[in-house]
Amino acid sequence: MMRLFSSGPSGSVPSTAPAGPSQAPVPTVVVLGMTGDGKSNLSTWLLGNPNVFRVSDSAESCTEEPLAAVGNCFGKYASYDGKWQVVDTPGLSDSAGRDAQNLRSTVALLKNKVKQATAFILVVNAQQDRMSAALKNTIRVFRGCFGPSLWANLCVVFTKWDWAKRHGGFTVDKLNQRRAEWNKWFLKCEVEYNGLPDAVSGAEIQFFAVDLPSLALVLQDGGDEEVEDMLLETSKSGLASTGEQIRMLYNHIYIVLAAKTPVNMLLAEAKTEQLHEEIAARLKEEKAERARQVEQHQKALKEEQQKREAEEAKRMAEQKEAKAREAQLRKEAEEKRAADLREAQEREARLRREAEAEREASRRREEEMRRREEEMRRAQEAAERRALEAQLMRQVCSPPSPSYSFSPPCYSDYGGSSMGGGGSSRSSRSSGGGSRSSGGLGWNEFQHSVGGQGYTRKEIQSMYHAQKKR
Repeated sequence: MMRLFSSGPSGSVPSTAPAGPSQAPVPTVVVLGMTGDGKSNLSTWLLGNPNVFRVSDSAESCTEEPLAAVGNCFGKYASYDGKWQVVDTPGLSDSAGRDAQNLRSTVALLKNKVKQATAFILVVNAQQDRMSAALKNTIRVFRGCFGPSLWANLCVVFTKWDWAKRHGGFTVDKLNQRRAEWNKWFLKCEVEYNGLPDAVSGAEIQFFAVDLPSLALVLQDGGDEEVEDMLLETSKSGLASTGEQIRMLYNHIYIVLAAKTPVNMLLAEAKTEQLHEEIAARLKEEKAERARQVEQHQKALKEEQQKREAEEAKRMAEQKEAKAREAQLRKEAEEKRAADLREAQEREARLRREAEAEREASRRREEEMRRREEEMRRAQEAAERRALEAQLMRQVCSPPSPSYSFSPPCYSDYGGSSMGGGGSSRSSRSSGGGSRSSGGLGWNEFQHSVGGQGYTRKEIQSMYHAQKKR
């Protein structure tokens, strides 16, 4: 059976409260932290009971007063041995501005009901890469309330640490890096109180990282088996897991810290004056954050304006370039058209000249052919005339044909005595021929001898007179 204890509304312990859980020899785990970092959700998992502490997914504070409960470690799940008492405390940097009241009620519950603490779990949202000024001052407040013994029994649990998203930096190396940064800050915090870091340097503050959704939602969606799977989840491929971190946290609290002397809560003091520093730091940080946001907004506006101006300048330059390119293209097109026109005109003129030259060459060839043909024709005619004349000469010099009653004289005999001798013979031929002349064949005989050979009358006359001159 689980036992619950809480402080009164003003921080005093009600007289009707049952006996404190310190009567049972169980470790006491005090969960501390800032509002919205997941303290109540972790507390429900530590007890395996979603109905003990009020849980909220928002950044608003849902734990209005500290509450202590005793139960089995992680409830009935995962077969963890033993019981422990879990104290869920209101977060500092409360959204309703109740930090002083919350701190007084927490210290009252721890002093009067819990009385001693085995472990302090500082819950931190892993999504915050840096320690904020408010978180640092929260640690100062806890150190002021619980003294240097806080460090020896302190462990840090980062929530919302998704081991599956290794690309987002959720790795063991990242956890070790944060361990080094936080230990450095713890040393600095202790030096601020007593000038020496011995209390921190002698303590072995452990760091764990888990990703635990709402226990009520897990039970609603997957039932007891889903809770068992999450608590018993083992590391895969050498990587850490939430289930493995839970086992390490249990062993550290139930074995290591339980063996140490618990922190006496009777010595705790609600030093609320440091809350003013925390509030001032938070206000300063909020003011700085607002200033940073304003600066970023102005920077974004300026960058946006510069971007628009750059885009406008680029657009104007592109338009100008496009116009210049269009003008250049038009100019090149006009120059090309002009060049094409000149080339076409020159080609046409060249073709005309070539055609004219070809016609002139053709005309000259034709004239040359006609001249050669004429020369050949004339040469042929001359050859034919010479052949005809030679034939005629042979005919003239040859004996007369049987149709003639006389023998024509040779050209060599014309104008002289007859080959037979005697003038009587020449006179007799003259009187007997009738149509012959004294210089050779008569016209009728000559015309008859060359007739039918295609000569014209004028050509026959020319040949007749030529033989007459001989």
